[in-house]
Order: sequence, then structure tokens, then C-alpha cells
Amino acid sequence: MHQLGGLVFTARILPMTLTGRGQAPRRMLVMISSTPADTIDVDVRQITTGANHATAHGLGIDQLQSVLLALDYNGRDVFNPRYWNN
Repeated sequence: MHQLGGLVFTARILPMTLTGRGQAPRRMLVMISSTPADTIDVDVRQITTGANHATAHGLGIDQLQSVLLALDYNGRDVFNPRYWNN
């Protein structure tokens, strides 16, 4: 994203719908990139539509694990509050 390197992978994640959490997981693109400020940005998008699912910007390397764990959640929020609070 900032042309400083990063990691891109696909993951099966339950999407958010207008009525809440979707029942069937969808393939999403998870992009982890480093920034000029030596922080990390995480962007998650649906592959088929390109719609933004989740973002977390300005993270320290010690927060990356918590954000990635928080994506695997079936509650009302995008991130599992047990692991991550925006």
C-alpha cells in the first residue's frame, strides 16, 4: 500500500451484512503493509466485490497478532472485542 513491503493472503471470514453477521464465510483479501512511520496497516476486503470489511491503521508490531486473531469472530462487531478494541 505504501510501497514499503508487506504481506497479502486470503482468508475465509464471516462477512457483515445489513442484518448483522453473515452465515456463510467468504474469501477475503487480508493486506498487511508497513508505513513510513514504522507502523503497520491492516486492510481486509471481500475478493468478489472489493468492499471494505475491516481496517486497522497505525499498529505496532506487538498489536498485529491481536488484530489478526480478532478477525475470526461471529459476533455483532467486525473485530472480536476479547482481542481487539478500536
